[in-house]
Amino acid sequence: MRYGRIYMLAALLVVGFISLSLRVIQDSPPIYDGLWGPQDAASLLEITKCAYADNDPIDLADYAEVDLHTLPTFPEPPPFVQEALDRNLVAGRYLITTVVNSGMLEYTLNWAESLRLTGYKRFLIFCIDESLFDTLSERGLGDRAVRIPQEWFHVNVSAGFESYRQPEYKAITHAKSLVVERLLHTNITVLFSDVDIVILKPRMLDYFRARLHSRPGTDMLFSVEIERSNTNVINSGFYLMRPTNTSRWVIKETVAIQDHSPTITQQKAMNAAIRKVTPVGSVATSRHVALLDVFLFPNGYVYFYEQHQSLKALGVDPFIVHANFVIGDGKKEVLKQAGLWYLKEEEEKKEEEKKEEEKES
Repeated sequence: MRYGRIYMLAALLVVGFISLSLRVIQDSPPIYDGLWGPQDAASLLEITKCAYADNDPIDLADYAEVDLHTLPTFPEPPPFVQEALDRNLVAGRYLITTVVNSGMLEYTLNWAESLRLTGYKRFLIFCIDESLFDTLSERGLGDRAVRIPQEWFHVNVSAGFESYRQPEYKAITHAKSLVVERLLHTNITVLFSDVDIVILKPRMLDYFRARLHSRPGTDMLFSVEIERSNTNVINSGFYLMRPTNTSRWVIKETVAIQDHSPTITQQKAMNAAIRKVTPVGSVATSRHVALLDVFLFPNGYVYFYEQHQSLKALGVDPFIVHANFVIGDGKKEVLKQAGLWYLKEEEEKKEEEKKEEEKES
């Protein structure tokens, strides 16, 4: 009898605890399901100025499915594009590339300088506008730049700096998909990188080759936007695609989704395309897709803001850092603070010139 009362009392305590916990959870603020545990969304916004990763669902209810049995055919690239490709391809027909406009000039120069400092001599910048190509040529990067042929575009694209999720920003991200699609159909393995990325150390391509060799059947390697218990969301700002039919179908579907819904970012479209094309419909389980280690290829949150399991505390030496999770001019500021902004400001240049003049006199 006595034990029965004890069991009953214990049961009542458990029920009370569960009820209290559910009430606390219900009254709690929104939760950002981060890499190492929940974080208050308001806190994330305060730290990064970006409340959420680009992973909210998209509505494709009226979207006509792409024919996955027929791939498009494209003519050979124009001679001036082919010449630029031939100058910058490396062993195995790998190409480090990006797609940008004049609004991202500073970031493009910083990206190119990070490649130079880490020993990468060949890469190709696809210029959305003529002005960017001219400026890069004046800066000594003419052999590393090429104009995008007008016939490759599906819509007109702005030449200015566009903030994340602005209407013209989505058109710029669409242009990235269109260029990558053409390259895949030219039998090139594409390593695509946004220019708000800084390359930190050499032998990155060797790492990718080793990763693909160790995982037969893998067509794509993606950096991670966010890791969660129930899904993994790829980041379309840094990835590698081999010129296989699976990769071509993914990029074809990505382009088709953005053609159908111009307000959708490339990243959302690409995540949806991967779920559609890969056999199991998940980047976490598909053999065709592998996720890059978020410590070796960190996003902006992991590199700049994670306090509890920072890369420095873990002793990890990453290949790159991506200044996403930061919007607008904040990207430049966080890169400067981290010592990853390699361009000298006008004041610094004038000071150096003055010192040189004093030495000569």
